Amino acid sequence: MMNPEEPAVAIPPPTSVDWELTYACQLRCSHCYTESGRVPSRKLPREKLVRIAEVLGGMGLASVYLVGGEPLLVPEVFELGDILRASGTHVVLYTNGVGISRALAARIAATFPRVHVSLDGMSAAVHDAIRGRQGAFADAERTLAHFDELAAPPTVNGFGFGVDVVVVRRNYEQIETFCRELPRRYPHIRSLLLGAAIPLGLAGSEVYVEKELLTEEQLAELDDAGVQRRLRSLVPSSVRFEVCSNKRWRRPELMGSVDVEADGSVRPWYLGTALGDMLVDEPWDLFRRALGRATDPFVRERMSGVETTADWARALREIRAHFAPAQPLRARPARR
Repeated sequence: MMNPEEPAVAIPPPTSVDWELTYACQLRCSHCYTESGRVPSRKLPREKLVRIAEVLGGMGLASVYLVGGEPLLVPEVFELGDILRASGTHVVLYTNGVGISRALAARIAATFPRVHVSLDGMSAAVHDAIRGRQGAFADAERTLAHFDELAAPPTVNGFGFGVDVVVVRRNYEQIETFCRELPRRYPHIRSLLLGAAIPLGLAGSEVYVEKELLTEEQLAELDDAGVQRRLRSLVPSSVRFEVCSNKRWRRPELMGSVDVEADGSVRPWYLGTALGDMLVDEPWDLFRRALGRATDPFVRERMSGVETTADWARALREIRAHFAPAQPLRARPARR
């Protein structure tokens, strides 16, 4: 009899992994997909972190993205970066930019060839409101200034940095300002990625979907070819630029990555709960099953009717509830 978690069709292996090192965070972002800062950190001890890094490094992945929470709150993050880089894996660090001194920025640049800083507003009023902490914008600006200085040629390890923006209604009107101002303020920036928030984690609540996620009209505008050309024209050609509605992720079969949770569990990116443990189960099997969940009949049935963001949010809540009973240790309370 077939395992219900076995994919119905052959699934190619993932090309990348998002490793959520911790759910500790200094911020309280209103749209947080992992609910970081509000749930236990679940950080593993050093020896287990090192073992996971060694396993990931030996899997031949194209990229490993170190995320959180805030990965810089994990003291071993530099050691993990060294292990992954030594294996030939491309390593990218994501940070909220809080509390990064010039000395720490230099250490980051020496370890991680690519760093992405989260910035959700071009003013303190907008960024701090979304990120849930007064002073977060000033911190991010200082960090970006440090990285811009360190990215000036000649760089250590070819260091480059970028900015990632989660687009919601509160910052939607600042999209052009992001495009015009960030390259002017930080002339060595390598990438600028603006993506609409998806209905996952805190951003998946009915209230947040109704009040903060982009409307269908706004999503369509982000995907409009003319709008994209105009925004692209505001950004230097040297900057990798993308603005997207993220509506493509309404088709989970397009996912090519999986998540490793802070405690070593492996789960599909947004399709329910964890499947097993990196340090106990066979990693490739876990990754294959994680990607294969997109072919599960229940998932296909729920996602087939998704036409709007509200539909998407409802489908993801139902998918999580469907898979949660088989994984009681991964279940989270519905409200906090």
